[in-house]
Amino acid sequence: MIGLANAEVPLHYKHDENVATLYSPTYILHNKIFRDTLYSVFSDSETITDRIESVEYDQKSLSTITRDYINEVCTGSDCINYERNLNKYKPRFGVFSGVQLARISFLPSVKGMYTLEEKSTIVSNTFTTFPIGIFLNIPMSLISEKLSFQMELISNGIDYRQSFTSAQNYNDTIIEINTKTIGIPLLLKYELGRGKLSPSISIGKEIGFVYNSTATVDQDKDLRIHPVQKGGWFGEAGLNYKIAPKLSVFANMRFQSHKNLLIVDGNQRATYHTVVRSAHFVKEYRINYSTLLVGLKF
Repeated sequence: MIGLANAEVPLHYKHDENVATLYSPTYILHNKIFRDTLYSVFSDSETITDRIESVEYDQKSLSTITRDYINEVCTGSDCINYERNLNKYKPRFGVFSGVQLARISFLPSVKGMYTLEEKSTIVSNTFTTFPIGIFLNIPMSLISEKLSFQMELISNGIDYRQSFTSAQNYNDTIIEINTKTIGIPLLLKYELGRGKLSPSISIGKEIGFVYNSTATVDQDKDLRIHPVQKGGWFGEAGLNYKIAPKLSVFANMRFQSHKNLLIVDGNQRATYHTVVRSAHFVKEYRINYSTLLVGLKF
């Protein structure tokens, strides 16, 4: 490391009592001695030394001449670029939407105070939802320039109704679920390339909250969905296409699963585990999602 000095030296005029002074007795000398240092460092390149007199003491001017010097004289494999693109450290924002294919599995349960005994898993038909969201992507360049942390905010809803025929009786069981949810996915994203078209893989967990819900099992309409979902782990594979330095379009395929409960209205304040232990629920279910998301990153 070689320091580049750019000093301001104050020069004081010694006043002569016999001479009238009509100007300031103090001068400031800008001593650009950093140019002498550059002559010494870049002495093996006549092209570069010819430009030193026009170099100013600022980041752009010094970086430009240093970069040009390295490109001219360094031709081997030991060249080191000490310049770093700080844009790689800046957070990126984006918006997205997509289509989601979901399937509910109503899990086996024992008969309790508010539960219906179910000895086998009942799997629903596949249905569609349409999530929409925003995200903040924070590069983790100190660890790896390909790694980033992403936080999302997703709004989604379920409008589901299906009739099941039970082997234990001759009556159909009709289940309806209507929910509105807010999800906060947190994920680590790893880009497999740094070109204009780059694939990526991600792993994360979504913290989901149900803020509005109604549910019906046969004629029992006094039901709700527990406000906090359980699980929410997911994996993702994506493809990013850079349109401009600060604008990209992407498409991601996400595979996710979480659990929740159909509960009796009034038990929303109890925790998920408390409701399960006390058997104050009608059914526990798991939802598996396959989601195609497309969006823009700024």
